[in-house]
Amino acid sequence: MGGMSGGAAAAASGEPADDAEDEDEDEDDDFAAFEAAAKAAAAGAMANMGGGAAGSGAAADEAPTQDSAPAETGEDTTEDEAEAPSGETAPVADDAKSAALAAAAGNIKDASEKLFGKTDGVKSQTILVVGGGIAGVTAALEAAETGYDVILLEKEPFLGGRVTRLNRYFPKMCHPTCGLEINYQRIKRNPRLKVITMAEVQDVSGSRGDYTVTVKTTPRYTTSACDGCGLCAEAVESEVSNPFNYGLDKVKTVRLSHEHAFPMAYVIDPSIIGTDEADKVKAACPKDAVDFEQTEESFDLNIGAIIWATGWKPYNASKIEVYSYDKCDDIINNVEMERLANHDGPTGGKILRPSNGEEVKKVAMIQCAGSRDINHLAYCSMICCLA
Repeated sequence: MGGMSGGAAAAASGEPADDAEDEDEDEDDDFAAFEAAAKAAAAGAMANMGGGAAGSGAAADEAPTQDSAPAETGEDTTEDEAEAPSGETAPVADDAKSAALAAAAGNIKDASEKLFGKTDGVKSQTILVVGGGIAGVTAALEAAETGYDVILLEKEPFLGGRVTRLNRYFPKMCHPTCGLEINYQRIKRNPRLKVITMAEVQDVSGSRGDYTVTVKTTPRYTTSACDGCGLCAEAVESEVSNPFNYGLDKVKTVRLSHEHAFPMAYVIDPSIIGTDEADKVKAACPKDAVDFEQTEESFDLNIGAIIWATGWKPYNASKIEVYSYDKCDDIINNVEMERLANHDGPTGGKILRPSNGEEVKKVAMIQCAGSRDINHLAYCSMICCLA
């Protein structure tokens, strides 16, 4: 968060999402940090199902009620071979290295069995990734491109998570859409990867290799026939608070989440159902893609391994009473500052005072507001300075 002197003040801290478990976050300051952790998680998930993933991964098969724990490596401990000058093959790794690798794999396997128990065998080769942020997307792609069937769940109407809301990321100072768009194209090209948005996990039962996961989906009120033309949005005037911009502005009740949303499909707010606007929206769609008969649905998935990548959320700065975050419109947190700075944000990239829309003349920033504080979050949030 930040203090405020004649203008908006930028912000502070983040905390794990409510449904996230222990998350191993790399301290690198680039997308590579998230991708490295995601690749490790994918490797761990594949290893737990008997795949040939190299190296060990994070606890990829944890359920919402389980603590994170080491996963099996699935490392191939067979000695590598290279062609000898005589044409015969000769081992590259010596006996000591092979023995060390075998011992490490055995130790991790034993530890995993002590925590989760032995399994009678893998009954599903499908990997479930919960969370469609950059880490979840990367993990899902790594696993799918290795040859596994993958289901990616995201509770929002779009993929990309909070990264999509950032203005630039350090040190390249690139817009997040640069890296995300590449991954979206990879998703489109991979038939093994299925994306389900507006979906949340309700229950997990079973054990490694044989999980039953209950999923609940929220209706979008548009079908797969939606091509993102936007005619439906033109048919309405009603507005609601914009969740993508953290409530800093209003958005139409029929909307695309943001201009680079994936999937590129409109979402209809249920508040207009049964109104004249609902009739106008349905009549405006040339693809007949509006479906107000959609309801919440629950279904079960048989899953071999789970990667829990639910990410983080901004800390509730109103809990830090001394900063008066909830009493002054011009005291904002860091993610709100990111939206103001973004060209597709509520002010078109201009840093304006939320209270009156006037130009900001001075900005004071308070670092670590809520972080590294035993009264709030005792740890470093890591995202704040990097964002």
